[in-house]
Amino acid sequence: MDFRNIKYWASSVAVCGLLFASCDDVKEDDRYVEAPHVTPERGVLLVDFTGQNCTNCPAAHETIEQLEEQYGRDKFIGVSVHSGSLAIRVSRTNFETGRVGLMCDEGEALSSAWSITTWPRGVVNLTGSSMNFDGWSYAVYKSIGKSSGIDIDAKVTYAGKEDVAEETENGRISITADITSDSDIKDGYVQFWITQDGIKAEQRFPDHTDKEYIHNNVFRAMVFPSLDGQKAEFKAGVKTTVEGSIDCRYNNKERWELNDLYVIAYVVESGKGVRDVVRVKVIP
Repeated sequence: MDFRNIKYWASSVAVCGLLFASCDDVKEDDRYVEAPHVTPERGVLLVDFTGQNCTNCPAAHETIEQLEEQYGRDKFIGVSVHSGSLAIRVSRTNFETGRVGLMCDEGEALSSAWSITTWPRGVVNLTGSSMNFDGWSYAVYKSIGKSSGIDIDAKVTYAGKEDVAEETENGRISITADITSDSDIKDGYVQFWITQDGIKAEQRFPDHTDKEYIHNNVFRAMVFPSLDGQKAEFKAGVKTTVEGSIDCRYNNKERWELNDLYVIAYVVESGKGVRDVVRVKVIP
């Protein structure tokens, strides 16, 4: 399935998906099998569709941690998108009682675009079909050793509300990506995502619920409103600059802690998925 021009399901189909939503069942021995050694030549994006009420999702989170250890967080980039009937919406957050929801509207739109009805599921480089997490290691291995032919130099700045001309309550994150391709790309897109580490929030396990579970790589927002991203045409050897910004969210439903925020910047080519991706830390 191509990420571009995806049509959403009709409401009747969506309802049926919710009725049959469940956690994928994977034997413990099949959760993670380390692939042969390969030197990473490019960034690989793994979108992990997850939920706080999904009892098998913590095992998928462990798979992401193992892949990060194997390849490094600069080359393997996992993003946990909370979605569906097993997730808790941000709107249900109540910090006074300690209940924190992690499913935002953009994450739910991504899940709908990929027709996710069971969790956890993963999509590598926003192309192909979603898969259970016992297949993530091999899928990443097949991609990460191949040169992308693209260089992304992304810079991220944060300006407090006193330094931003327009009205903003919590400051603004700005991203500038200088992108160079070794070949022409006529049907390309650029997107920036915001992710957050270190979020303490409940998570169900097969035999208990951990009220102080630490969620990492949590998808918080996309900078460009279109799921595709911003259209961009690349000429071989010519630098293309794409800029974007987003206001920080720190309110009674979402608390973006600046020290734990990252920007995920990637280039998509229609029909080929993510060509390359980088992760850049937001530094206050």
